[in-house]
Amino acid sequence: MFQKKLIDKRILIVEDDEGSKQLLFEFFSSTGAELFYANNGNDAISVVKTHPSINLILMDIKLPEKDGLFATKEIRKFNNTVPIIAQSAYAFIEDIENVKSSGMNDFISKPYRQKEILELVLKHIS
Repeated sequence: MFQKKLIDKRILIVEDDEGSKQLLFEFFSSTGAELFYANNGNDAISVVKTHPSINLILMDIKLPEKDGLFATKEIRKFNNTVPIIAQSAYAFIEDIENVKSSGMNDFISKPYRQKEILELVLKHIS
């Protein structure tokens, strides 16, 4: 269904949990997307600066060093157009409000299914 729909798209996955990273890799493996990875907010900022052609960021909220909210605010200082989707196991109302106020475009709570996350990604970069 999603096979090769993201050909030539570049997606940054910001995730410190190896299991979650592997799951996302499997979800996107047949889409044709080029994947980039960052383990924390500082690395995410650096990757976006180094690769301004990134089309979408999947940003975990809880990260070591600098969290996803901080990283998003910093990225928005130099890139206001790249869609950023928050991903978190914490889906409280205040978390969703913080996501929106930080400059993120959308939110998905963990655990998620492949179809659910791929549909959300396609919504923002198609």
